[in-house]
Amino acid sequence: MGVEDVYDDSYTWEYGKGQILKKGSKIAIIATGLMVQESLKAIEQLKDIEPTLINISTIKPIDEELILETAKTHDVIVTIEEHNVIGGLGGAVAETLAPYGLPCRQYMMGMQDSFGRSGKPKDLLARYHLDASSIAQKIKEIMK
Repeated sequence: MGVEDVYDDSYTWEYGKGQILKKGSKIAIIATGLMVQESLKAIEQLKDIEPTLINISTIKPIDEELILETAKTHDVIVTIEEHNVIGGLGGAVAETLAPYGLPCRQYMMGMQDSFGRSGKPKDLLARYHLDASSIAQKIKEIMK
């Protein structure tokens, strides 16, 4: 499954730094890997909600400064990853936020402590509710 570029040729990757791809308010999506592209597609389905989208390309080290700033300016953070949330992006963001007691809520989308299956990538994303439609639906539910 090919993955579309989210950056133009002028982009320079920086170790341990996340990138804000879309600036919004109230809710922030923090995604990694393939979930960045699925999140971009999901945002197109969210007419009344304008989430911030952050690409975190390294989990360790994670961009603590960006995560903390995001938590201070948003009500909700949703982490999205295409593998187990335990020990992944969701856990790393939670560990970053925990010592500060910020009022920002966090939701984790990913594999919920279960084994994955084999299959076509598009079918697997839908099965585990990680496709763009499922992401958009979850964001709508959270924002109600």
